[in-house]
Amino acid sequence: MLIATHGWPAGLLPLIFEDLESLWADWLGARRSPEFTPAALAQLEERLLAHLDAISLARDEALPVLRAGLAADWQATVLAGAHALLLRDDPTLSREVWDAYLAAPDPAVRPGILLALRYSRATALVETLRAATAGADPVVALPAASILALHGHPVPAAVRADAHIAAPDPAVRAAAWDLAAAAADAGVATLDRTAFLNGFVDSEPEVAAAAWLAAAWTRQPWLLDHCRAEAANNTAALRWLAVLATPAEAPAVLAAAANTALGPDRFVALGSLGTSAAVDALLAALADHDPRAAVAGAAAFTRITGQDIASTKRVELIAPGAEPADELELEFAPEAFLPDVGLARRWWAEARGGFAAHQRHSQGIPLAGDLAGADLLARWEAHVRDRYHGAAAPSLRNLDRFPLAIESAPPAASAAASDGSP
Repeated sequence: MLIATHGWPAGLLPLIFEDLESLWADWLGARRSPEFTPAALAQLEERLLAHLDAISLARDEALPVLRAGLAADWQATVLAGAHALLLRDDPTLSREVWDAYLAAPDPAVRPGILLALRYSRATALVETLRAATAGADPVVALPAASILALHGHPVPAAVRADAHIAAPDPAVRAAAWDLAAAAADAGVATLDRTAFLNGFVDSEPEVAAAAWLAAAWTRQPWLLDHCRAEAANNTAALRWLAVLATPAEAPAVLAAAANTALGPDRFVALGSLGTSAAVDALLAALADHDPRAAVAGAAAFTRITGQDIASTKRVELIAPGAEPADELELEFAPEAFLPDVGLARRWWAEARGGFAAHQRHSQGIPLAGDLAGADLLARWEAHVRDRYHGAAAPSLRNLDRFPLAIESAPPAASAAASDGSP
């Protein structure tokens, strides 16, 4: 009532927007995090939706703040501004968001706008996006086609992912792989094996990651064999072997993860495998002389078991032979607590009997049926695994939607942020 009578206090809306962009940054980091469960994400989403309610309540008074966000150069800020503008479902404001994408002088702005299109209904832009797919510029046509596909619209035949997977621009290559996966939900034919193999070794990690996901999502029948053959020398192949593994592939994961030349990243695969044998393998890593390996092994141990095994000894995570060049670099070196090896061994000796041999676990909970207690990375991996093996799985849209953890549609103005199609 006070706001309706006297208007918004000076400076309040910028503060609300600052919180909103910070919450978006937290949400983007949490949506596939092994450190978040659906319940923890739901709490974050409730806060985010409350801020969206406030921005929506402000109506036109919020527009200057939202437009400033749209023009920023930080992804979460751009996402916050673009998403709130799209929630108005106003053709003029929606077109303003799309025009900002077309005119962006800094390519770093574009991902935030595309995320806003993914996480909103964007009903006012359907025809605009369809028209964009007919253009010659893949920076425009590929993302427009992906957004349409993710929202359940047909992918125009003229937009072909295979025509752009070798483009000079890594953003275009990534968009082509995204489209290949999104188009699979719409029943569109996928790329051949050679194209995928080239994508796996792309020099840009983001592009390579998109190619791996597209291969799994399009259920390439050769993928598991390829992962098995490459796992001992390639952490990406090892990780995907662990994610997609049937019980028959589990020994191959364990054998490949024993190769110390793969470095600490190999323990991510053991965390994804999630079996009691993976925990047995991790126990040996906890005493590794390389603190990065010990900490990574402990993170995977905790991810599987749910048991915190941190000691009180804090160390700098510096690779052997890569000492900081100066005191400033040393000051900002990442730090973590080493695991308490004795605690881990004692706890596992007592708890091991409760972990079925071939059952995956997340946070000490078996990954079977209900995934409510699983960490968000394990939940995402389970859905991708189900998709690959032909079991029922959510669409890509529902794997990465907003809100992700809150199942019921949010009330009032925030309802526009729920799962809907343009």
